[in-house]
Amino acid sequence: MQCADTSPRQTSAKCWRSVSAGLAMMPWFPGDFMRSTRGWSVTAKGVYRELLDAQWDMGDLPESPDELRQTIGATPEEWTLGWLKCESKFPARRGIRRNSRLETHRVKSEQLVNTRSAIGRKGGQASVAAKAKQRLTNGSTVAQANFNHPSPSPSPSPSPSPVHLNGRGEEARAKRSPTATRFPDNFDLSPERAAYAVKQGIDPQRTFEDFRDYWKAASGQKARKHDWEATWQMWCRNQYSKPIRNGHQAQKPSDPDGIPSWATPEEREQILRERANAH
Repeated sequence: MQCADTSPRQTSAKCWRSVSAGLAMMPWFPGDFMRSTRGWSVTAKGVYRELLDAQWDMGDLPESPDELRQTIGATPEEWTLGWLKCESKFPARRGIRRNSRLETHRVKSEQLVNTRSAIGRKGGQASVAAKAKQRLTNGSTVAQANFNHPSPSPSPSPSPSPVHLNGRGEEARAKRSPTATRFPDNFDLSPERAAYAVKQGIDPQRTFEDFRDYWKAASGQKARKHDWEATWQMWCRNQYSKPIRNGHQAQKPSDPDGIPSWATPEEREQILRERANAH
């Protein structure tokens, strides 16, 4: 997005303004990022991430490398190291630069926002209609009661207690099961999930990447789950029980204590501590 009084090829980095307001959070896949930048210096990775964040916020990036450097606040030395690695990921076209994969995620995020807004509007309309119907029903009930049992005094009748149609109300709605969803974008490898995988004797990082990629590629009803936490734990247990997985021997414990040989000292201490507490 550019300033109205500035030509596209002369735009200063200060003139670009945010276009991400109202969108869902920017999706982030640490495993994909690590694989695509393996062997890069920390400086080059930082430049790449800053450019991705700037594109998500601004929509388009300026074509000029010098303007790009100013946009992310890199020093000339940092920019020289990072741009050598990043240039191919932000091709120039018609005076701007974009990372095509990030724009694909932006389109999905906009669709998600629009879908949620439409659902919210429908839900609001249904709620208004339901409340109006409830008021009419309550008024009819009170009127019928006053007709059958007229009050001996002119004092106003007390307010009637809420009437639930067909025995249904907020309590019944609260007990409904949650809706099944596809793999959530914010479902990541948390310390608790990694610890659960370690207890099963499998590599947390590789197992999570396989889990995520499988369910993102899955389609149909089987790709929708009510409880993704339980699905992750079942996946871990199944991976441990398989002697061969994806052409690799399953990673089962090999030391006398039954702890994976690849576990770090901290993970080993945590497992031993949990065993001691269990007894």
